[in-house]
Amino acid sequence: MDAVGECSLYDEFNYYKPYDVSEINTQAPSEGNFRVGLGEMGLAVAGIVLTFILHELTHGLAMQMFGAKPKYGIIWKGLMFYATSPGYAYRRNNYVVIALAPFVFISVLTILGMWILQGTAWVALLAVCGVVNASGAVGDMWITMIVLRYSVTAYVMDERDGIRVFLPKA
Repeated sequence: MDAVGECSLYDEFNYYKPYDVSEINTQAPSEGNFRVGLGEMGLAVAGIVLTFILHELTHGLAMQMFGAKPKYGIIWKGLMFYATSPGYAYRRNNYVVIALAPFVFISVLTILGMWILQGTAWVALLAVCGVVNASGAVGDMWITMIVLRYSVTAYVMDERDGIRVFLPKA
């Protein structure tokens, strides 16, 4: 077989363009330098703690939306904040909303805050808080996957350190 023609991706589609590494701007966008001192670290710790508290308050507000009276606390052994509603059973899909509410709500707040405060050092703090919230929400996502294995007619009771699932009699 004879080749009709030869071409490379660069020739045909112009995808590849060599990049000059010296063009990379290594300066922070706003001030030209980036430093992390004790004040910034203190602010990061405060932001992380407030993120944990907002996360649990969001669970509690979602619980209230579905008629429960949430209780809040701290498990000191694991240094964990929690929101629970002892003795209250939620429909399965309502519990999924409660479990995922902090991830969705705080992620949206983080992105909006980063957009509003772009070009400032606050963006870095919001990014840290957003990542902390998302990593903390992994447990909520895991429990959501478990709850979704059950029938839509199931009821879920949230407890301080886990859940109970109730199924209607057939």
